[in-house]
Amino acid sequence: MHDDTETRTLLSGVNWLGDSVMTMPAIHELKRRQPSTRIAMLSKPSMKQLWRMNQDIDCVIELPEGLAGTMIAARSVRRMQCGKAYVLTQSFRSAFVPFMAGVPARTGMPGHFRDWMLTSVVRPVPTETRYHQVYEYFDLMDMRDITTPTLPTLNIPPELTATCLKMIADHMPGADHRRLIGILPGAAHGPSKRWPSEHFAQVAASLAMEHHCHVAVLGSRQEKDACSLVAAAAGKSGVDFSGKTSLAELATMLSLCRTVIANDSGGMHLSTLVRTPVVAIFGLTDPAKTGPIGIGHRVVAARAVSQSRDIAAESNDASRALGTVEPDRVLQAAVDILGLK
Repeated sequence: MHDDTETRTLLSGVNWLGDSVMTMPAIHELKRRQPSTRIAMLSKPSMKQLWRMNQDIDCVIELPEGLAGTMIAARSVRRMQCGKAYVLTQSFRSAFVPFMAGVPARTGMPGHFRDWMLTSVVRPVPTETRYHQVYEYFDLMDMRDITTPTLPTLNIPPELTATCLKMIADHMPGADHRRLIGILPGAAHGPSKRWPSEHFAQVAASLAMEHHCHVAVLGSRQEKDACSLVAAAAGKSGVDFSGKTSLAELATMLSLCRTVIANDSGGMHLSTLVRTPVVAIFGLTDPAKTGPIGIGHRVVAARAVSQSRDIAAESNDASRALGTVEPDRVLQAAVDILGLK
């Protein structure tokens, strides 16, 4: 293996959890086709743990906030002497770093007045069979022959699994792992992707009381109100873990669940990455574009609505559409996955 710039590739990572997961099939295929390539991921601090668990990534370069952070990252990239960069997001800064670092070949999608910083601009062309967002990243890396995306296997250290098993045992004594359900009532994008908390609570109560399941409610500290409401509905069988897990621990907790019920969110995509089947709830966002990757998942979507990829963070129409998704449909999808009567 020749250790020169041609064998080092920079990926300028996306900013959100769900989008990060959706880039992984293309990265995995790139590594499969070019196993000698060392891949560096330029990542904002909040995504660093995720990329360090991805076995296709050889090193993570942190992208701190602000202009000073941008220049620090550019110097780090310059020292690596990468031969090429794929800019996975359409922001100005994501292209600016490899440009300032002097990476010779810089490929990205158009947008945000940054095309002049790229040596190659790729415009993905969705087709009926390659419509999902995941194919945009295959197109970007010139792998248009891929028709079935494959998620990599996340590297979860045994000690992390042990930590999360203890957390579950401490908070949910006697929990049957065969009936451990994860519920994520939040969505970082905003209210337009959040199914009503009361609906999640109704499903949690039914799973706990009627189907003898244990419910682990997961989310960020900012989602505490919704998470505590859902956990309380499950009575002694529900625990609110919001704000108590790191990103790596969240991935591990999700891997220990039999199924996960979630909005169209980063948590939904993270669940697919750890091979846990999801019940994914969609309102006005389009599951054909951003739905769960892989098999065994169930999408429960609002009926008779016009769906779109781009929905404002706060949209009355989106909230109304989500409100029409009946809890019984979500409950039945979860019961079907679990194989319960």
